[in-house]
Amino acid sequence: MCFTSTIVYLYTWLFHFYKRALIKVFKCAIATLAGIHNILYLLREWHTIYCGFMRCPYCLSSDICVVDSRDVEEENSVRRRRLCNSCQKRFTTYEKADLVELVVIKKDGTRQPYDKAKILNGITKACEKRPVNQEAIVDIADKLDRKIRAKGVKEITTKKIGEMVIRELFKLDTVAYVRFASVYNTFNSTKEFMKIITVFNKKKEQMEK
Repeated sequence: MCFTSTIVYLYTWLFHFYKRALIKVFKCAIATLAGIHNILYLLREWHTIYCGFMRCPYCLSSDICVVDSRDVEEENSVRRRRLCNSCQKRFTTYEKADLVELVVIKKDGTRQPYDKAKILNGITKACEKRPVNQEAIVDIADKLDRKIRAKGVKEITTKKIGEMVIRELFKLDTVAYVRFASVYNTFNSTKEFMKIITVFNKKKEQMEK
């Protein structure tokens, strides 16, 4: 009887010992896995913040996918419809090239930021009450903007921009060309007007030959 009690006691003690040992091992394993998970989470968050990943504006998750993309020609950008896989909410983003800041040097030497809208306004005024549709005017402004950007320079003179506009208006409309050229060159007499018209006619004749 004493032998049996001893065996039962040893069995019970070993069972509790290994039980406590297994529990400790299990807790250590859980703690290790939790630590690894936390480290991976921190690494992901760090990568998200410092590597420029897109984040959901609602839950700040980086688990995002693009469901639709479309070009926005008017703004030279890309519209993307995105879905957050964490909160299932959708939002829209617009991507646009980060262009070099361009400065325009005026005739008096002052500098100002380049503005495509000023080119468009100048062409629009020159074509006022002329048989030129707005689409053609916008196309010229876009074309000149691309040419100016393609130069890759940080500064450009108003003289250079004016010459580029005059060349395009020369091909578009006679009156618009004379109007813009007269303002650009600040004509003060009828002789100067006649001179530019004569030059225009000669160029037209050369193009037609």
